[in-house]
Amino acid sequence: MTETSQPDALAEAKPYAAAVTRLVRLHNLEVLIVFIAGLICAGITRQRGGGVLDMSEYRWLDVLRIVAPIAALLLTGAYTQVAMTAFARKRGDAPLAPADVLPLFTRCKHLSMHLLTLTALFACVCLILGNRVMDLVLAVGAWVLLITTRPSTQGFETFCAVVETQRVELSTEA
Repeated sequence: MTETSQPDALAEAKPYAAAVTRLVRLHNLEVLIVFIAGLICAGITRQRGGGVLDMSEYRWLDVLRIVAPIAALLLTGAYTQVAMTAFARKRGDAPLAPADVLPLFTRCKHLSMHLLTLTALFACVCLILGNRVMDLVLAVGAWVLLITTRPSTQGFETFCAVVETQRVELSTEA
């Protein structure tokens, strides 16, 4: 009798766990990339002894750094809602299995992670340009926002439940 390792037991109990684990690893890689980029940008700024630009002339960069993560979240939410509705309509009365919803969840999480990574990297580059406390706060804020959107099996199960609820609502309306 051989013992099953814990990750293998989890994969047998929840077949989608391996896919969610891959998403978590990708997410961790993106968080690490942003962290390293932030350290490099902070080091460059420290070595130069200040920012490259007088940021009082470039207030639009401040606005863009505040709006970009919010826009990324709104864009991801809108895409997810449209994709979930289209997916639920296509399924009709057929019940959903987690394996059916997994590609949709993966696409939505990829979009969210990549957009938030780009906004965090943009904020890191602006740290070199400005070298103000506000630049550091905006860079750290974008990085923290990326960290808080980490995928999980519980999040996937909730996502499946929402898609199933939407499928049932759409099938009863028709």
